[in-house]
Amino acid sequence: MLQQLMPSFKEMHTLKKEANFDYFAQVDLNAANLLVKRNKKGHLTLPDLPADINLIYSVRHPFDTLTSHHPKFPHRRFYVSEKRWRTEYAALRELRARHPERTITYVRYCDLVTSPDAVQRHLANKLGLEIESLFSKSNITFSTRSIKKHENDPDLERYLWLLPHGLRQEIEEFCDEFGYELPDGYVQPSSFIGDSMRRVVVAIRARIWSVVLLTAGSRIARIFKPLLRQPRRSLSRILPRPNRAGTGAPPLGK
Repeated sequence: MLQQLMPSFKEMHTLKKEANFDYFAQVDLNAANLLVKRNKKGHLTLPDLPADINLIYSVRHPFDTLTSHHPKFPHRRFYVSEKRWRTEYAALRELRARHPERTITYVRYCDLVTSPDAVQRHLANKLGLEIESLFSKSNITFSTRSIKKHENDPDLERYLWLLPHGLRQEIEEFCDEFGYELPDGYVQPSSFIGDSMRRVVVAIRARIWSVVLLTAGSRIARIFKPLLRQPRRSLSRILPRPNRAGTGAPPLGK
């Protein structure tokens, strides 16, 4: 969404594809500002981000992130796994530990969809940008339906309460930092047996198994289909083809 909104600033060129930060060294543009949306592995090299590149870091309530669904990945009930979320947060912490003097511009998703123009002014002030048109006047639809959707879905609520103790502690740290609320009693004392059982349950419930089995079945079919064709082809070489005239015998002189 931010990638689509940033051209609302003057002299802003936005790369339409995703790329790593080393892309900046490969281009020479006349635009004063170039915006690149990091690729899916960008968090792995985030701590190495050069100091001369401004970082806009989008954050979202962990409950909304961990229960989000992506239509391009139908076999996943939840798009962001526990491991991915923790790795992302660890990369951010490492970046700040390595470069404590770095200024990071944070944008909360809930603020963006509820007060887009206020977020735009915040970005302009922090990054020295000039507004050309308001975020709210763009063709982007700002929807709040994905905010706190777990509160109206008991199944999602149970899933979030099944998350292991270590992850809950990191969620609490994240929420304290970025001003998100958590239900009372969410972080409880650690239990090895309880956490182990929770991990198994979470792993099982994070998949839509009917889709997983259907996808696996189609993959198996694609693997075995060429193997099933091979005997038929070999058999066709051995058996004589019937005469098209209907006599059943090969034509004379053949």
